[in-house]
Amino acid sequence: MWKHALILMLACSGAVFGQTTPDFSGVFLQTQSSFAAHSGAPQDPIVLKIEQEANVLRVTEFQNRTQATYVLDLSGEASPNIRPPDLVAIDRPRFSDGVLLIKSEISDANHRHELTEESWQLSSDLQVLIIKEQMEHANHPEWLPKAEYQRQATLPDVMERAAKASRMNNCIPTHPYRGKRVWKIRSRGPMTGIALDGTGLDELGAAYSFGVSLHGDFFADLDLIPKTGPIELRRKGDLVSNFSGPLFLTVNTAISWRPHSMIGMTPNSMGGWRFTDALRGLRVHLLWIGPVTRDMGEVPADLETYPVAKGQVLEGRYNMEVPVSDVPITDSLEIHILSPDGTQLGCINGHI
Repeated sequence: MWKHALILMLACSGAVFGQTTPDFSGVFLQTQSSFAAHSGAPQDPIVLKIEQEANVLRVTEFQNRTQATYVLDLSGEASPNIRPPDLVAIDRPRFSDGVLLIKSEISDANHRHELTEESWQLSSDLQVLIIKEQMEHANHPEWLPKAEYQRQATLPDVMERAAKASRMNNCIPTHPYRGKRVWKIRSRGPMTGIALDGTGLDELGAAYSFGVSLHGDFFADLDLIPKTGPIELRRKGDLVSNFSGPLFLTVNTAISWRPHSMIGMTPNSMGGWRFTDALRGLRVHLLWIGPVTRDMGEVPADLETYPVAKGQVLEGRYNMEVPVSDVPITDSLEIHILSPDGTQLGCINGHI
């Protein structure tokens, strides 16, 4: 009799366990994030490959050129993992009402510690995975990081979709002046010009920033007049139709070591934006885009680094001359920023 009772109890326990322990196995593509929603900035999607066994959850993250694998012990034991960039994490996962909660203690090389908690929850149709930060007594819980992932068929398919959405493979259009009044450029000198905004690149544990500006004597004494369609340039009342040289381009580069999943370790606490050896040797390919495309190929660029602030944090910028001959101001300058091995890191379609 007691054997039948034991079998019944185990069967019931298995049913309960099955209800409260969802299977996260599959491949997911990040489709939304609270960061992108709040900032309005594009974000490079993350791909998750999740493999779940009886007491183990193995998660591999992919973002652009980087990937990392974490192993979580679902039996309740602490799970040591390394998170980019070289952070030590002690993860403690547990299930609660069908939600996976992961408490983590994370430390960096300077022995600074952060405590975080994530919640993972599948939608009722198992097609959507929502991962968000938890924080006790949060004044504004809606501000906590949150990301939504859609289930995909196969890893090759999802990697292709992520690559198409990445800023590495898309030219970001820029419109530096959107005001309603005339913008008067009165200064003279080699740095007289305008900023063309820029682009960025997200990888696991790091974010890259590329800001570009166009300058030269051509911009001195110009009036930028906003109107419907392309902006109008005038000098002393006369319409300016073409660029003239010498024209120079500056690409400001910086990197910030910042794990995407951590609340406390902000870019500032991780060292902020700076220039590092990872940004040396960049190459720049330029094209004028208009009715006629002028491909200028790779343009020689000089790297200039200089210390700023008390911590002697380096900033860096690449300076180069832009070939220009009878280029209409309605053309845009397409700037492809390449790694030393020729991989495109970012692209900007700069339009005045």
